[in-house]
Amino acid sequence: MQAMSHSTAMSSSECGTVRKKALLEMLQIAQRRQLPVILHCRDRGSGDAAARVLAIIRSGFAELHYHRHCFDGSIEELREWQSLPNVVFGITGKFLKDTNTNSDAISRILPHQLILESDAPFLSPRSCCEVNHPWNLIDVALAVSQRRNIPLNILNWMANDNALRFYGIPKLRQEPASWGPRPR
Repeated sequence: MQAMSHSTAMSSSECGTVRKKALLEMLQIAQRRQLPVILHCRDRGSGDAAARVLAIIRSGFAELHYHRHCFDGSIEELREWQSLPNVVFGITGKFLKDTNTNSDAISRILPHQLILESDAPFLSPRSCCEVNHPWNLIDVALAVSQRRNIPLNILNWMANDNALRFYGIPKLRQEPASWGPRPR
């Protein structure tokens, strides 16, 4: 909690409902400092953890910016989270090897809400590898671009722009004119 109070902090740490009091404290600090909040709702696909977190958020923290880290929820859960004004969804390689992951929701994430994540060293997209590596993100990007039926370069550009915008990191590059208008 002390680290979040430091002037150079860019976001809260990853948090959830295991310790409700700690989550409330983190949300209060994020609210006071206007920091984005990274949430990981692990519940083996039941949606219970996400529902508990949403109830807390709706009790006075709905205006904050939320990054649903390692999102693997259902379409219904996605819609609930999309009712918040400022949310992005991080997609990892989990959906590539876990048949219980609700991969249908991936194609329903709005373009400006999509972020790609490696979550290294966890959640390897390959069944043969226990340890994940950042370079596996290309496998995630390729699978998401195929599921969403958009070119890989457009998906990568979009997801990168979303992450930069969400975390307030300045862009150091310009979009090539030959790509045409950005997808919305």
